Amino acid sequence: MPLVKSVFFGNSPRQYAAKSPRRLGFKSSPTGFDNGRFPSCAINGSNRFIEVHMGEDNDTLNFRQGRLERLDFRFTDSPGRPKIGDGRHPAVAFNDSNVAIVMADQNDKVKYAAATVNINADANPPFSFTTFSQTGATYPSVALNAAGVVVEVHQSGNDLAWRRGKLAGTTLTWSAVKSLITNGTRPSVAINNNGMVVVLFERGGKLVYLTGTFDKSKTAITEPIQFAKTATAFVSSGNRPSVALTDTGEVYVTHSNGGTLYQTVGTLSGSTITLQDFLVQKQTTYMYDQGSAAHVATNGKVALQMFHIGDEKLVGNASLVFDRANWMGDQRDGVLKGKTLRQIAFPGSHDAGAFAGGNIAQTQDLSIREQLRAGVRYFDLRPEFSGDKKKIDVNTITTYHDIGRNPAGDYRGPTFPNLVRSIRLFMSSHNELVILRISQFKNFDANVFKALAGVFVGDAAQTTGLKKWLFPLKTGKRLADRPLTDFLQQTQGTVLIVVDVDGSNINPSDKPVDYITDAYRQSGLYRYRDWYAKDPAKGDLTVFDVFSDTNTFSTMSINAESSGSQYAIPPNNKKLPRGQLDKFDWFDGLCQKDDKDPKKRSTVQCDLFLNSWTLTPSFPTLSLPNFPTAFGGADRANQNLTSYFAIPAFQNANPQGQQMNILYADAVEFSRAVDVAMIRNGFGR
Repeated sequence: MPLVKSVFFGNSPRQYAAKSPRRLGFKSSPTGFDNGRFPSCAINGSNRFIEVHMGEDNDTLNFRQGRLERLDFRFTDSPGRPKIGDGRHPAVAFNDSNVAIVMADQNDKVKYAAATVNINADANPPFSFTTFSQTGATYPSVALNAAGVVVEVHQSGNDLAWRRGKLAGTTLTWSAVKSLITNGTRPSVAINNNGMVVVLFERGGKLVYLTGTFDKSKTAITEPIQFAKTATAFVSSGNRPSVALTDTGEVYVTHSNGGTLYQTVGTLSGSTITLQDFLVQKQTTYMYDQGSAAHVATNGKVALQMFHIGDEKLVGNASLVFDRANWMGDQRDGVLKGKTLRQIAFPGSHDAGAFAGGNIAQTQDLSIREQLRAGVRYFDLRPEFSGDKKKIDVNTITTYHDIGRNPAGDYRGPTFPNLVRSIRLFMSSHNELVILRISQFKNFDANVFKALAGVFVGDAAQTTGLKKWLFPLKTGKRLADRPLTDFLQQTQGTVLIVVDVDGSNINPSDKPVDYITDAYRQSGLYRYRDWYAKDPAKGDLTVFDVFSDTNTFSTMSINAESSGSQYAIPPNNKKLPRGQLDKFDWFDGLCQKDDKDPKKRSTVQCDLFLNSWTLTPSFPTLSLPNFPTAFGGADRANQNLTSYFAIPAFQNANPQGQQMNILYADAVEFSRAVDVAMIRNGFGR
């Protein structure tokens, strides 16, 4: 599959100021980073960013600055500072010498200023604005590259005009204004260091673009830019577009439509932008948040976007620039080289098969193959058999999500044959490690499981199933102690299937059924055990996985109260805390119970820690019309995953030296768990 360096802006955080670098925790009242409207942002190669916006209810220009700590905004100045000037529709550009260009319109004219930004000062740069003489000019947009080439595009009546500029130090010189195209409004321009230009704008309620080229070795303002003669359709419906462009030709676009924000990824070749369906096949535009007037910027390593929400709060977030579908294979000999499974962070999908809408059980909205393309590598799959056990039809084995009190019954997802076909298609063109955790069986027995195992393994000719990618049983090391290179060959990945028992495995009196025999292990189906299992020594892979059973974010994230008596730690019955961060602080790398004596603490390693960053109660309410599906309520958790786990101060091992391995979420793509995992694995440091 071709490389697609994508970005995905999920739910933007509404909370920012950390109370403590170790204990985590954020101010209780959700806020944005400032008050205002119509932000414009830029970022340089050192991950320093600037932002200019209009005031809440007047035409003032306000300036902010900061740095990205991985993906977390860290402003180095204070909100609500004095204005830098008056004007509307601000636009900004920023270079590696920390020189900022700010443009705006005022009284139907465009004005500009350039100044050096003291990146550590809580004060405005010394902007001094100069106004162009041309009248009827509004909605300026400005782009700057490393050589000091500047391109400015603005609206002139109902048409577009442009001029070329040159930045030397903090001095700007400009060419005469030139006509660009008729019938266009609200333009956005981006350029790169390789002589490429993209102009995106509105026309008749649609988004269209023009491309241009220039000689990258020549910086004089008299040098030409060759623009295409006609505009090309981009998105069929939208407004307030913003475009960013990398040196390798990736195009990142945000736009609004009815209070919803959308993102698009394209690649520029010649004069054509090819839109990329990097998540959902034949879909190239993706909703990512609620708000308006988003602005996007990139330095080729990371992209950021900022926008305003209805109460005129400014919010935003950042996304790494990388190929989400191939991140493990791409980094096999990079940041993941030499790491074992217990040293790697994996994006995980809670109840991965419950991805259809309109059901109280919904947890995801991407299919399994789409989740794989998004970068998810750990899947929670729950099989239910609804057929005749005397004549087993594998197409009656589906995923499901048990809703308990729901009178409509279980949610049923894809059949396992279809699910396996999707995984097979993905693995055929990607060198990745995919972990399938099979648990919470319903209406199963040994014969039904045998049929399910046959679906996983496939036929002898390997024209069906996953046998080609299953990991053969090897002695000498636990699965979690094996380096990633054991699972990823140069051109082929692995599907690691781990299977839990059928039935409860918490209490000593329980008699769960273990379907996995040595013969199954030889074929590549392994035993899974939870941290609290009564027989952890039998697990080929053991995982700490205890969710918080709540739809309250503060309870799920930070709560020292007990998770319940069933999770008491022998021999002194110390209670496991409820909050996921408290659990991680507590986790010591051992399972809960000894196989032979449940009153003793186990000495068996618990291989992986799963951070269940989900707001999923055991029994969702059925009150209508606003029943809180896990998917519908996920934004409260997803808004904060990056702020808690992607910044450097919070990436270390816990006090017991244990790593956080699985970042487990509902609506997983909106959580940006893939980006967080990449950062925790060392990408971009």
